Amino acid sequence: TGFANAKWTRWNPSLELVDVMAADFTGDGKADIAGRVATSGDWWVAESTGNGFTNAKWTRWNPTLAWGRVLVGNFAPAHDDEVSDPSVGFTLVSWWEDIGDEAWSDGVNELDQAGFPSVQFVTFRFVDENTGTILPLPHEKIPSIEGIEVGIARAKELGKSITWSTFVELPDFSWRGYLTFDEPSADEFFQGYTEYVVDVAMRAELLGVDRVVVGSELDGIAGDPAHLHRWDGFLNAVDSVFSGDLGYAANWDRYNDPNIAAAIWNHDAIDFMGVDAYPPVALTEEANPIQAFPDETFIALMQGRWSTFLDEVSSFAAQQKGGRGMPVVLTEVGFSPNNLTTTAPWDGNVTEVPDPYERVNAYEALLRATEGRGDQIREVLVWHWDMPGTTGSPYLHNANEPAGAFLASFVSQSNVSQVTQAFSSGGRLGELPARPGTDTVHRSDLLIAVMHESGHVPGHDHAESGPMEPALAPGLRWLSDLDAISPLADEPALLADGALEPARLDAYFATLG
Repeated sequence: TGFANAKWTRWNPSLELVDVMAADFTGDGKADIAGRVATSGDWWVAESTGNGFTNAKWTRWNPTLAWGRVLVGNFAPAHDDEVSDPSVGFTLVSWWEDIGDEAWSDGVNELDQAGFPSVQFVTFRFVDENTGTILPLPHEKIPSIEGIEVGIARAKELGKSITWSTFVELPDFSWRGYLTFDEPSADEFFQGYTEYVVDVAMRAELLGVDRVVVGSELDGIAGDPAHLHRWDGFLNAVDSVFSGDLGYAANWDRYNDPNIAAAIWNHDAIDFMGVDAYPPVALTEEANPIQAFPDETFIALMQGRWSTFLDEVSSFAAQQKGGRGMPVVLTEVGFSPNNLTTTAPWDGNVTEVPDPYERVNAYEALLRATEGRGDQIREVLVWHWDMPGTTGSPYLHNANEPAGAFLASFVSQSNVSQVTQAFSSGGRLGELPARPGTDTVHRSDLLIAVMHESGHVPGHDHAESGPMEPALAPGLRWLSDLDAISPLADEPALLADGALEPARLDAYFATLG
């Protein structure tokens, strides 16, 4: 019969807020309020607590574009029974100036031919550890940023998910995680660092890069509470020129540092948690003798440890942003082709005894552990692909060595219409039943419907079983006997270059008699 007035929150009256609307943005059954700042493109959401609002910046739209008829809707409804896996990609990096711009586009082309959907580019600058000065360019070990832009443009053409990571290195390449600065070198560092990363972020914005990573393993600086205000100014500066996702890459054993959480993870500008994932996943006695592939006992052991690590990371990420949580990107994962690499993945030269299949087993364990975690762990970026200027790196991969070939085979299977996510190999010969608990169980397979109708064209009648059954059961894909020999090795060979291949169809229907 009336209203009781109460102040729930306050928005800055000096900002021009547009497209203000109410909806349940958090999915908790309470009405929230969202509004966009016209000048910056920032979307702010007042999240209802039931007796008040908590304000948080959720994202940014490009303020130079003319946005009209902005509406609220659930455009990507979530299904509890749907699962996804993280995207898998590689990092392109080089430690030599004169590699040529085309080397970057060549690297992208190689990754594309191998089937990888994601690519990370790394640029870096050297810093004087005493003064904090970012050393000037050019430098014989630093490739031109224009060359990286050529690679990014090619990756954009190919529809890749693109990450641009901004490193700071010491001239002797000793670990940057030990860097710390006191006054006045701290101010000198952050001034130069801000100029460097803002320049990259502006280029990334123009090129349409999906995400930018800052502070890779600068955990000594990020973990120092004396620099909290400096990180705030730095992140705001980068965020002001880049509208994509912004993240920080923490070392695997420092991501949960409370000081890093305060300075980085809970900053409004940060959109995802990056983790350079090099945890030990085996003991010395477990990694010897030299491994073959697949070593199921060894894989299962490492899978359990990867799962524990990923559970801890995901749980910590879910607690950030006042409980709203944030997605995770494994910004680096890598093993060397030497024995005992799984005992100390961060040490590329832990031994000099070749053991290329130990790291293949390790990647298999990781991929098994990440299965179904795509809602939380968005990408796994392997360190690193073969590029000019990387000769001698213990982490080098290419399509002609066991680990690179294995990962290429994995993504090729995963990327072909997601058949490995939707179907399993647990059916009778010639059958791929839908994975239990997925939405595919309730759906009819379009490929089989096309096969069924195509079978009628040359005059085939209905059959008791297979694609020519009178009524096609949902949640089932049929393969020819040839394809069923290894049903999940690749997409059924009935498809070639995105179209049904007549010769294969004819051969298949010939088996029906």
